[in-house]
Amino acid sequence: MANFLPQRRKPVRINRVVLENYGLYSGRNEIDLVPRGRGPGKAARPIILIGGMNGAGKTTLLDAVRLALYGKSAVGDRISEKWYQDHLLGLVHRSRTSLVQFDYARVGVEFDLVLRGKRETYYVQRCWNQRSGNGVEESLQVYRRDETSRDGDYNSWPTLVDLEPEHWQTFVNDVVPDRLSQLFFFDGEKIKRIADDISGDAAIAEAIRSLLGLDTVERLKADLSILATREAKEHLKADESATLEAVEDETARIEKELAALEQARAELETAIHGVEDDIKRLETQLQEQGGLFAQNRPEKLARQTALETEIQNLKRQVRQECEGLFPLSLCPKVARLLEANIRTETQFRQRETAREGIVALENRLVDNLSSALVANGRTVKATAIRIVRKTVAEHLGDGSPNEHAPLGFSESDASQVLDWMRDARENAARAMQRICGELEHKERETQKIRQELNKAPDELVLAPVFGDLSAQNQILGQKRAEMKTLDERASALRNGLEAKEREKRHIEERAQMTAGVRGRLALIGNVQKALDKYLTRLTAMKVETLRQTVTDCFNRLSRKGDLLHDISINARTFEVTLSDKTGHTIPREELSAGEKQILAISILWGLAQTSGRPLPVIIDTPLGRLDSDHRMNLIRNYFPHAAHQVILLSTDTEVDKPLFLELKPYVSHCYHLVYDKEERRTYPRQEYFWKEQLHA
Repeated sequence: MANFLPQRRKPVRINRVVLENYGLYSGRNEIDLVPRGRGPGKAARPIILIGGMNGAGKTTLLDAVRLALYGKSAVGDRISEKWYQDHLLGLVHRSRTSLVQFDYARVGVEFDLVLRGKRETYYVQRCWNQRSGNGVEESLQVYRRDETSRDGDYNSWPTLVDLEPEHWQTFVNDVVPDRLSQLFFFDGEKIKRIADDISGDAAIAEAIRSLLGLDTVERLKADLSILATREAKEHLKADESATLEAVEDETARIEKELAALEQARAELETAIHGVEDDIKRLETQLQEQGGLFAQNRPEKLARQTALETEIQNLKRQVRQECEGLFPLSLCPKVARLLEANIRTETQFRQRETAREGIVALENRLVDNLSSALVANGRTVKATAIRIVRKTVAEHLGDGSPNEHAPLGFSESDASQVLDWMRDARENAARAMQRICGELEHKERETQKIRQELNKAPDELVLAPVFGDLSAQNQILGQKRAEMKTLDERASALRNGLEAKEREKRHIEERAQMTAGVRGRLALIGNVQKALDKYLTRLTAMKVETLRQTVTDCFNRLSRKGDLLHDISINARTFEVTLSDKTGHTIPREELSAGEKQILAISILWGLAQTSGRPLPVIIDTPLGRLDSDHRMNLIRNYFPHAAHQVILLSTDTEVDKPLFLELKPYVSHCYHLVYDKEERRTYPRQEYFWKEQLHA
């Protein structure tokens, strides 16, 4: 498998960046980026640290490098020429104090490159100035240093005479292809896109294929296909040759239309992103002006009306409870005393009823005894009567008139009152508590709605914003419908293209029957089949190497060390799937924002190691979303080892003094991008945010 690996290339080094009247940079500004000194491993200290506050021009510097190297394609693949020219005009520095404004700007990058075993130094400069009419005039120069050239004086350098000027851009693209630069020159936004979904960015996926060397095999297959067609044409009959040419013409037409559709789709996608940004801006404006409250005003008013009706019903229920048994539950001591008196009175009444019956029985006994004991004399009679009366009196007790209760309730009235008291205690009080709790909740919700309604601005104030938002949503819907139509048309064209390619293959297969071409076409077919197998093996090997490297990089940079046990990479889309030690998939949404950023940086780092392309790395504000542990891991484990030359753009809160001290052994030198508020310009100063001696 080692034979599949490309040869190790000599590193490319950026020596200097020159900015003149570009963006925030007034006049000529040079930034030396050649690593100096010796680090802990006795190699050159790789890091050039460039500090600047937000808005001071760090991203402008990164954009300047890409603009100098790639021109229009650095801004976007699908932009119009007019938009690009307006963009260039907007990059010309506008002085606040100067009476005469600049009408030109230039950016340049000096770099070293080893060609044919010899190190050469080149300077790429892109300059543009405003025409007397409209638009700008842009020029590209590529210089190569010779023995007569003076350091930094590029006017003394000869231009690249080996190539015609129209091929200079091609030369630059060969040094650092534009599609690869985004994997070596990146900012926080690029890291975020890769962290969210690497397969969602086709440009990044294509750049990865190129970086791994997979596109070379595909280009070779395409060249062989062209060769096969040429061979077949020479041995076809006239009618077959005409048919093949017609098929090729139709194929070319379909490919041209597909390219136009892709261009239109890209422009439409850009327009959709612009409309979505406008919608977000308008929604933010509405939120800032209380638009969310105003937007929900009808619903809140309806809810307020419903709540007021419910509150009135609850208050009516409270009154009904107060008119009923609930008041009996308000005086529990009095209620208990009343219940005791009622029970006492009931018991007294029961005793009186029993007394009356027993007295009647006593009288009957006395009468009966009197009649029965007449013959035995008065003494016996009196004794018997006395015994009966005494026995009855002892059974009834001493009836005291004080025991008579003053209430005077009948038995049924007493029972009813006791039921009321029990119902008041057990049911009415609970019902009132529930009603009052619900009433309090409704009143609080009503009060909250009143406060929100008071915050809502007048509808007339927000009407224009609502109108704009509605119009933008309609435009978005229209453009998405247009996008769907384009996609359907592109799908139909691709199907037609596949049909034409099959027809072309059938004609070529018939041509193979000719003795004169059979051997060569068969050989080409065998080579293409071998390339298919080679590409499959190469892709598997590269993806496996990348998988191992990214996993190792992530675990080195993550503060959770063993969070990620393994990853899998889709060989077609390069979509990354994470898994833990148990083999279970780790959903991306379960990763924190910092862990997602660490994953993206790990992918970029792993790609750089796997590709074998020793290119400089430029990183713009990479620590903004990270916690302190992740920042320290990047400072110790990534920046010193990311490349032979690391240009790090940072704010004073990202690389602060403690982190600076950790990074210091690997820092060659520093720049501070100082922003002058009075003149509204930025200039580089050779120090970080504070003056400190880097090396002894």
